[in-house]
Parts: sequence; structure tokens; C-alpha cells
Amino acid sequence: MKRLVTKNALLLAFAFSAMTSDADEISSAESKSQRRSKQSGTINVLDTVTYKNDSFGAYSSALDKGMYTAILFNSGNLDIFSKRLLENLRAPELAKYGSRLIVSFTDADFDKGAEQLVEALGVVRYPTLVVLKTNSNKLHIAGRIEGEVPVAEIDRVFRNATKEPIEREVFQTPNPADKEVGAHSDDSEFELYDQRPLELGPAVIDVQVFRNRSFEAYKQALQDGKHTAILFHAGGEDLFTPKMVNSLQSPLLAKYSNRLIVSVTNEKVDEGGKKLADAFKVVRYPTLVVLNTNRENLHVVGRIEGVIPVKEIDRVLSKSMKIKRSG
Repeated sequence: MKRLVTKNALLLAFAFSAMTSDADEISSAESKSQRRSKQSGTINVLDTVTYKNDSFGAYSSALDKGMYTAILFNSGNLDIFSKRLLENLRAPELAKYGSRLIVSFTDADFDKGAEQLVEALGVVRYPTLVVLKTNSNKLHIAGRIEGEVPVAEIDRVFRNATKEPIEREVFQTPNPADKEVGAHSDDSEFELYDQRPLELGPAVIDVQVFRNRSFEAYKQALQDGKHTAILFHAGGEDLFTPKMVNSLQSPLLAKYSNRLIVSVTNEKVDEGGKKLADAFKVVRYPTLVVLNTNRENLHVVGRIEGVIPVKEIDRVLSKSMKIKRSG
């Protein structure tokens, strides 16, 4: 039972809050499973706590580790059927899947990512358990359970859904510049040639002014003597660009706002962006390319593919622009 879901609703929200209500019910379900585990001679059970009400966190972790994602949607009141299915998920018989999938037990009322997933995955009854073959482009449903089912049935669904291995996606950081289109990349040892102090500038990097206007961003950067950063994305089929955009607006990166002009561009909308994406051979999303703006050629000095932490973006930008980081 497999199908691909590709619609604008797949863009996940990233402001999640941890939910601590219904703790007694969940603890009760967990304690029962733990007692069953001890009786069977093992203490290993699937982790249903770490990514509680954090479906995006579960998906991101699964993507990073090359694992499947299993999301158990409940109605918010922890009805008796959701409670039983949660207890069954923690049965010792399913512990063997702990190395193959990451579980999120989630309530869409408290998990904004789940709120949009409910619509995208067509969840209309509770509990619903969806197994996803984790990847960075589409939501690939590999298995689905609606309502309470026995442990043996969950085992069967998990076994069939996770039988194909997932190739771990490696997010690259600089400098894989494309030599064939005249772009090149500095791969030499770190040199501090720009010793001017970083000005405070705006509160955050501006990602709006040159949205879908990559050529205009480059021209403005050329005029202002700044670097250009272009974040390529694929519109509705791209799950992770919103998180990268959010990271670019982190206060930690505001120090670059007077040295860098950013364009967040959808190559399906931005004709110039499409030409640049082809020139840089962008094949996955999101991809951030940092350019040393000049009139002669496309000089790539940094590149990031996928989503990485803000501190790593800071490292890439500082090295790309040869600026010493503070702290």
C-alpha cells in the first residue's frame, strides 16, 4: 500500500511546543509495556516519547539517520483506542524495529507540523498510524493503520513497510562548485582578508526583498559590493526550505546582513533562478549557494545542500566571506 503525496500542504511548520498533558495516561501505557518487557526478558521497546508532538523533528531525525518515520495521530483526548494502540506500539515484539524507524506520537492541536500532515495524509479518524519512507522531496507513504489493531498486525505492517533500505541523505557543505560552467570555489586555507568589524545592520537577514528575483539580487549585490546568497527551493514539493529560511533569519546570522544579499527563489517562478539552478546543477532542495559577486564569472565560495543547524550556516558564511567569527 504505497502512494506519493505531493501538494502545497506538505510545507511543514517549524514552531513546535512540547505537550505534557495526558502524562498519567501515557505513563500508564508505558508502564504496562515495560512490565510486559520485563516478563519477556528484555527492556527494549520503541521510543514513543522523544518525539511526542514533534512530527517534524522525528522526520528530520529519520532523514538524517536513513530511517523510516512512523507517526501516530491521536485525537487530543487520548481516547481509549489511541491509548491501546500506543501501548501496543511499545510491545517487546516491536522493539526490533527500533533501528529501522523513528516514532512520533502526536496531537495536531499541539503540533503544527502534524496539523498540516493530517490534511496532506488524509487523516480523518483516530488513531491513525502512518509509516513514511523518509526522503527530502516527497511524503512517501509505505504503510498505514487506522484504528486499534493487535500487535501482530502492527508487526506485519511494519515488516512490509520497512523492507526496503533507505539510503541516508548526506547534506553537503562547501565547496562543491561547478567548474564546468566557469564557476570556481576557494578551497585554500582560511585567510582573513576582510578585517572590517561586522556591523549590526538590520535585526535579521532580509529574505523577502529579493524573493524569486535572483538576478536582481545579484545586480544589487554587485552595486553594493556585497556577497550574494541564493536559496533554491522547489515550491510545494519541498519539505525543508521553510526551516532553512527560518534559520537564515536567526539573530546569530544578523551580523552578515550588511555583507550579504539573499534571494529565496523558486526556479519554477523565477526565470533567472532557473538558469542559475541549471548552471549550478542544483538537483536537491533546499540548496544555498554563496557567490563572491563580480562582473566576470559566477564565483561560488560556499554551498549548502539540505538543512543544517544555524551554527553550521554561520561557519559556512564566515568561511565563504573570509570573515572571522566572534565567539
